[in-house]
Parts: sequence; structure tokens; C-alpha cells
Amino acid sequence: MRIIAYLHNKKEIRDKWLSVLLPVLIKEETIYLKTLKVIPSFHKQNLFNDALAVFSLETQRHLDRLLEVESLLKSIPLILILPNQKKNTIALAHRLLPRFLTFSDDDPGRVAAVLKKMIEKNDKRGGERHGRRQ
Repeated sequence: MRIIAYLHNKKEIRDKWLSVLLPVLIKEETIYLKTLKVIPSFHKQNLFNDALAVFSLETQRHLDRLLEVESLLKSIPLILILPNQKKNTIALAHRLLPRFLTFSDDDPGRVAAVLKKMIEKNDKRGGERHGRRQ
């Protein structure tokens, strides 16, 4: 299974998440995005096939960027880590239909556990492609 990861650029936050997620990510083919702007090109290259995504968003602007490419994210399970708990941010994030939604100040261990279960579920299916919405 391929994991597409975009992690917060703020070093202390990124390091906090990486310290817990890395043991899970290292076991899978993981592509780390430096920017969310590359999502359309990744989609064209079929890099979303048999993939899931973990996006740790720094700002509302990053969420807006994901919403611009919402249709390209339909076929992959998403884990979203939001920058704040504002009602508007949460409402917009739900448009992406994440499998798991949390916040940057939350416990990274919860995300690691969910990510591990998602990978195990995929492995039990024999690596089939996860379908979300068609």
C-alpha cells in the first residue's frame, strides 16, 4: 500500500508527528509531499492507486487547497490533521469525507493506530484498491 503524506512544515509539530508515525510509515511505500500543489500531477500518474493519504495541515489555506482538488481525492481514504478546532474548519474538512479527523495538538498515537488499522485492513483484502465514492 502506498501512503501519501503531507506533514506540517513547522519543525516542532512535524517532528512530533513523525516521531510516532514514522514506525508505521517506514514499513510502507511512502511519498512525502513538500507541497499540496502536486496533487493533480500525482493523480495523473496514478500514484493514488492503492493509496491512502495523511495530511497534516498548517493553515486554512492548506485546507482550501485540498478542497480545490476534492474530486481527485475521492478514491483514497484520508486522515486529516487540522490546524484548529474552529467549526468552519471542521465543516469544510468534512467535505473531503476523511476516515479520521483530528487536530495538530492531539495525540499522534491515535493517528498512528488508525493508520496501522487502515493498512492492516487493506492487507487483509489482498491490497485491493480502497473505494470511497464513485
